[in-house]
Amino acid sequence: MDFIDSFKAPACRIVAAKERAMKAMLCLSFLAFCSASAAKEDKWQSFTFSKTVLQDGTVLGAILMPVRLDDQRCLMQFDTGAGRSILYQSLKLAPAHAQHATASYTLQIGTFKLPTMFIPQSPATAETRTLATCKATTLIGTLGNDVLQDQAISLDLSQQRFRIGKSGTEAEPNDTIVYLEITAAHDGFVPMVKAEGFATGTKNLLFDTGSASMTLGIFRESDWLLAVGRTSREGAHVMTVNAWGIPLMCFQAPVTRHIQMGKLTLPPGTLASYCTRNDAPVFDTRPEFGLLGLGPFSDKTLIIDFARSRLLIRPNPAARLAQ
Repeated sequence: MDFIDSFKAPACRIVAAKERAMKAMLCLSFLAFCSASAAKEDKWQSFTFSKTVLQDGTVLGAILMPVRLDDQRCLMQFDTGAGRSILYQSLKLAPAHAQHATASYTLQIGTFKLPTMFIPQSPATAETRTLATCKATTLIGTLGNDVLQDQAISLDLSQQRFRIGKSGTEAEPNDTIVYLEITAAHDGFVPMVKAEGFATGTKNLLFDTGSASMTLGIFRESDWLLAVGRTSREGAHVMTVNAWGIPLMCFQAPVTRHIQMGKLTLPPGTLASYCTRNDAPVFDTRPEFGLLGLGPFSDKTLIIDFARSRLLIRPNPAARLAQ
């Protein structure tokens, strides 16, 4: 789950019977969202970054948030690249009899509380634990967009804190506004941004907090080569990263154009990454061009407002004084 979680294979197609079960599950989830829509959590809480060690040093990794799952304190990764929340199946918190089975738990983040249906999965790196042995340092799953439907979350990346609720969601004069397209995915919904400036025209990028140390990730090699003005990978910076415990070889090079998303502009020289993977043909069919990670925002506060379908990028006070 380190560094570029959104470079993960989509779930397998479910047979007709399981599709009907999934539809029923989504209906139940929608009712849960409606009943919880009035809940508010406006207090700042701390999160932590996992650490990912690359060949060139240690960088910030995934955002790990403290949660309570049935009154047990644990950690979950916050990943807007995940349409739905999941529990890692090897933790034995969810039924083991089927990959797409669901389990109902009470999830609580601070005082924000709602019933959530989880799809269990099994990353190769997860340790085997049970709910009874869950600790405050135990990573139990991925916190997806389903728990934030009609809500807003503020991420102060410089001070490593977050809050859920309506506080601070009104745009301020110094905010940069990027409008989101909330797009249906195979397992829920994900936020997309429209990016202009690529050689092949306007493209959709997945806004992905799971890629906490990346700026741009481009899924297809041919698109990446055009974006960075190269004819081959030769000479690009090479690094190895982990996605769900699987090592990937990634290539980085600077883009040759200004890339603009609403009022956010990424200048030439912004690094774009392409990662090789065994399931590359699957990514060739994905509708999105790539992803926008958190790399440009390390000294900012981000307000991800699902209700208004927008992202507010807010300079922190210390950053304003330095300008």
